[in-house]
Amino acid sequence: MIKYLIPSLLIVLSGISPILAQSRITYIPPIPSDEKQPKHTHSGANRGGCQKNVSDLVVPLVPRGHIAQTVSQNPSLFFFLLNQESVEAKFTLAEIDGRSAILEKNLKLNKPGVNSIKVPENVQLELGKAYIWTITLICNRERPSENPEFQALIKRVNVPSPQELKKLNTLREKSRFYALHGIWYDALALSISASSGETDVKELLSQIGILSLISNQNF
Repeated sequence: MIKYLIPSLLIVLSGISPILAQSRITYIPPIPSDEKQPKHTHSGANRGGCQKNVSDLVVPLVPRGHIAQTVSQNPSLFFFLLNQESVEAKFTLAEIDGRSAILEKNLKLNKPGVNSIKVPENVQLELGKAYIWTITLICNRERPSENPEFQALIKRVNVPSPQELKKLNTLREKSRFYALHGIWYDALALSISASSGETDVKELLSQIGILSLISNQNF
């Protein structure tokens, strides 16, 4: 009699990790916390010197509705520039309950597509702390309060299942591992770095409802 093995048993017997067995990358958000959520956009209208609707210029590549996580002390923060129009901006990073920024940087946004800001080595995110990062478009220097801004949260957490992670070899395997464990920033960063990761990047952005905002753009 021929006996057939069910797929899950085949995975176990062949030694294939469930991470590798996934047909697509899957982001599972972390359990919600009581920490406050940011405003993702300060304005949806033209402001000052900005000639376009601000939501047509910059899209933070971060999920809404919960605090996205990282395991890195110095993560990369990603956003998408939708237009070739050159825009001056200011980046700030602060503790979510802090009054002053721990990092400030002036930006010249002129590269359409995925952009990133790397938190430098001299500024390390502390384990268990949440931070807020902001990109402010400099549309009106005389009235800074009218400058539109985009905000997102990031929280550094422990590496989940470190022994399981050690068994993974490729960037794609690791990105899928982090996505399953709710570690958004690392899953996205590794997917972007992987040589064949564009499919996974688009899948991640689709799952958080952002891909439709940039679907007509080149990565």
